Amino acid sequence: MARYKAYLTDRRRVCFRLFLPTILGILLINPALADVTRRVLIVNPYDNALPVAGLLEAGIRREMQSELRDLEIYTEFLDIERFPGPQYAARLAAFLRDKYAGRRIDLVIAMAPEGLDFLMQRRKILFPESQLMFTRLTEDELRVWHVPMDLSGIVSRYDPAPTVDLALHLEPDATRLIILAGTTGGTQHEVAVTPDRLKAFAHRLKITYWSNLAMADLMRDVGRLPHGTLVLDLGIDRDGAGQLFIPRDVDENLAGAASVPLYGGYETWVGHGNVGGNVEDFEAEGRQTGRLAVRLLNEHPVGQRMVAPTHTMVDWRQLCSAGD
Repeated sequence: MARYKAYLTDRRRVCFRLFLPTILGILLINPALADVTRRVLIVNPYDNALPVAGLLEAGIRREMQSELRDLEIYTEFLDIERFPGPQYAARLAAFLRDKYAGRRIDLVIAMAPEGLDFLMQRRKILFPESQLMFTRLTEDELRVWHVPMDLSGIVSRYDPAPTVDLALHLEPDATRLIILAGTTGGTQHEVAVTPDRLKAFAHRLKITYWSNLAMADLMRDVGRLPHGTLVLDLGIDRDGAGQLFIPRDVDENLAGAASVPLYGGYETWVGHGNVGGNVEDFEAEGRQTGRLAVRLLNEHPVGQRMVAPTHTMVDWRQLCSAGD
């Protein structure tokens, strides 16, 4: 028995010596085979001060880190709204190309249509070998931006109609609806598609859009609205004077100045002056994005799309306060 064990030990040593050079040779020829780390890059077109950015990224990281052990996640904020134009975009692309030149990126997650458009235009020079997916694009934006059907991602399906319906249940005497919006491309797109989404209320409410006012004028006018007026805030990221803002901060200031309650579609606004409504859950959307990202890394599916979650949330204190 001792001789047999010694024989097996010698055989193992011989096999190890024979195959070790071969294995090392393969790894030296193709180092990528030795690198099992998954690298993911999140590209956000806005600046990092927006609350939605932190919640989305937190959800993505939490979900992916719970599923993948060897994982590195990077984040880039493009800040396109504050620095528009082709010259800045070209410098930004050159910076990203140089920064990630020696690092393999397995998956790029593009947030919002502006982030996806930036990457789609420069994918061949920035991340030609990386998988690409999107999050926070509506079905309308997918069509307008001509997003290929084989691109996977999370579709935002926010609809203001449930919020208006809720507001009418809370304030059944309302006869007028004021819709607030900013002047950037994203919010103007929402303004363009909102009339069709709210056509069921046209017989009951006189609907007016305020999207080109300077902030001082807007603050003044919301304080003069009569009883029976509903206000739906789609998000003001830039006012009619061209000044940029964080939408949640604007909504909180407007709610403090308004003579009637403000409704909205973002969970991050509830508790900051907004009554609420049918809201988007950004952290849940981030977790959903993370789950799809893990699937893409493991299975490489084509054209996988999921709908972002929404739910009803109301801060009753704001409604009571405005009523007083």
